[in-house]
Amino acid sequence: DRDIKSSSVGDEERGSTCVNSSASLSGQDPNTQLVSVLVLKTNELNCVVESKGDDMTLALQVMELTPQHLGNISMWQYIQNAPTGDTNTERSTTTETIQTQPELCLRYEIGPSAAVHSPLAAQNGFFHLLIHSYEAELLTSSLSSIGLFLEDEIIPEVIPMKIEIVNTKITLTDD
Repeated sequence: DRDIKSSSVGDEERGSTCVNSSASLSGQDPNTQLVSVLVLKTNELNCVVESKGDDMTLALQVMELTPQHLGNISMWQYIQNAPTGDTNTERSTTTETIQTQPELCLRYEIGPSAAVHSPLAAQNGFFHLLIHSYEAELLTSSLSSIGLFLEDEIIPEVIPMKIEIVNTKITLTDD
């Protein structure tokens, strides 16, 4: 970990453009570029990959998803100090009920069997997202800058999807 951080400091001093961002492509100094950082911490993450013949399925379940806003900080400051994993994650000890339903479920299927969802799904895949009994507060700066993250010069393939949001409250707050 120490080697990685010291090499990124060296890259910063040499003016490396290893970070692909709109600012680095436009020539803006990455030391002054502010980014809005939203970290999504997960607890009890389960992942399954299943492959049968030409069919493949990837499923992901997150029992607890906690957003952590780091605010608007320098891109280089974030890269140098970004946590690589926290073994001492804080868990709520005052939880009155045991959570049995995952807050977030993702499922991606591709292959001939995925055609039950849509004829296009056999070739491009089918994406299913379920957010259940989730409550969070998000800063508008985190959402307003997501467009740059999703922006691409290549026209994406159309992927059939189903998005379900059940018993969920997301509050947007100005910052």
